[in-house]
Amino acid sequence: MASDKASKPNAIPRRKSRRVSWGTLSLAVVAVLLYCIPQFPITRTALNSIVTDRVNHRGAALATKLGDTSAAQFYSAQAIQIEVELQSFVSRPNGVVLAYKEPKQFNRTGLDAAVPLGVLVSGAQGASAWGPASDHILATLKAYVDSFRNEYKINKGEKKRAVATGRYAEDVYDGIGVSIGNPWYLTTLSVSHVIARALQYYTSTQSPIWINHINQPFWAQFDEKIHLGEVLTPRDKRWRRLISELARWSEGFWQVVRKHQGVHGQLDEQINRDTGLPQ
Repeated sequence: MASDKASKPNAIPRRKSRRVSWGTLSLAVVAVLLYCIPQFPITRTALNSIVTDRVNHRGAALATKLGDTSAAQFYSAQAIQIEVELQSFVSRPNGVVLAYKEPKQFNRTGLDAAVPLGVLVSGAQGASAWGPASDHILATLKAYVDSFRNEYKINKGEKKRAVATGRYAEDVYDGIGVSIGNPWYLTTLSVSHVIARALQYYTSTQSPIWINHINQPFWAQFDEKIHLGEVLTPRDKRWRRLISELARWSEGFWQVVRKHQGVHGQLDEQINRDTGLPQ
């Protein structure tokens, strides 16, 4: 079982049985994910770009507040360059953000936990570029989650509901060595956290939902009647139903983790893809 020290990145063991208690999970999720991913550095490309973009925007805002015009211009210019670079990670025409460029050369699809992780670590908000409620991120979340529906035995039969997710479907790291990958508790929860932030945006701003070719697949999983060009407002029952389904989907990933937790809430690093037991 994890102690209170588990909320600190330097207190997490580097080998098998990375365990986090429910009490410290919300504080540790981003730190542990950031710690785990570097074992396969390739997955950090999109993550770093999203985070660096956000950092430069914050740097520009702080410099402006402090009256340092030169620094503000520098950080703004850097942010623009990174945003242009980030566009090269977007798959056309579906608008899904891939974790790295030319994934086929690595025998991967590019659908990777690095993208939702980048959103969480960057602190991007709302429907802003690369924010949790942005069209590209919503489209990416659906594609990422769907890539695991038929990958793991424990997910079979779940066509629309939340499922256990791993780092990427082609992963071969089993927690000890190289064989075949499994779902991870924390990658599964990363989806829930991103959706929760999107939900917070819609409920706090009462923003309309604009349906376009990028976000339609995401919203259509909750309402099959969704069509291009629709604009749903808070006055519309369908808007409220979509928001309710969004909340239910976010909670669903927590339910997946609860279902596969060990004795007394034990969470190892991974979930066995066939048995559903901690691994």
